[in-house]
Amino acid sequence: METNEIKYLIAQYYDGELDAGQEAALFNSLAGNENLRKYFKASGLLKLAAAEDTKPFPAELDKKIFYGASEQKTVKLNGPDYAKIIGRILPYAAAIVLFILALMYSRKSESYESQVIKLTSQVENQNNKIELLLHALPSIEVTPNYKQTSQIY
Repeated sequence: METNEIKYLIAQYYDGELDAGQEAALFNSLAGNENLRKYFKASGLLKLAAAEDTKPFPAELDKKIFYGASEQKTVKLNGPDYAKIIGRILPYAAAIVLFILALMYSRKSESYESQVIKLTSQVENQNNKIELLLHALPSIEVTPNYKQTSQIY
């Protein structure tokens, strides 16, 4: 067996989960390997030490564990707490900056809108002039008879 498998069997032995067939295989493997015997003895000592040290934890320790992680102590300097002041002022400052930007862009869009209106009226005027010119020309008469001329233009 491999060393990791034997270590797993040792852990099962001390947990009381090892059956008789595997227990015999475990002790045969331990008989042939000095390092595994040392590991077996160290695991036994660890199990005994854990069994003897069973005094209960004080309730205050639980409170410190559960509540101490969320409460971080900070060192207070003399004077105002600038982080709180900045935290209160920052949203208002951001709102004011965004309001100013919105005003600037709305004025830009108004100027573009007036330019579009001017260009639209210019195009309409040019279309009206073109229609007037087309209607001012005399109409063309088309006759079915075609006369051949000897003159070439």
